[in-house]
Amino acid sequence: MQAWGGPGATPGLHLASSAGWVPRGEAALLIRNGARFSEIDLKTGVHAAAATISLEKTLTVCSLYLPPNSTVSKLSQA
Repeated sequence: MQAWGGPGATPGLHLASSAGWVPRGEAALLIRNGARFSEIDLKTGVHAAAATISLEKTLTVCSLYLPPNSTVSKLSQA
């Protein structure tokens, strides 16, 4: 995952993305600056971003992008 502060950056938030900022086809998480988090490096053929975030509780969150007309059987072979 890449952190990006480029075009479209939102003040006060960290952007964790599967490939940085692109206009289409990527997964991303916006995490509040100052929040404790650890990005998870996913070894997958799909566009996904994941992180463990510690707030009042510790949560693991994943964002997944599936292109239009994709099926799970096609993605599992990627």
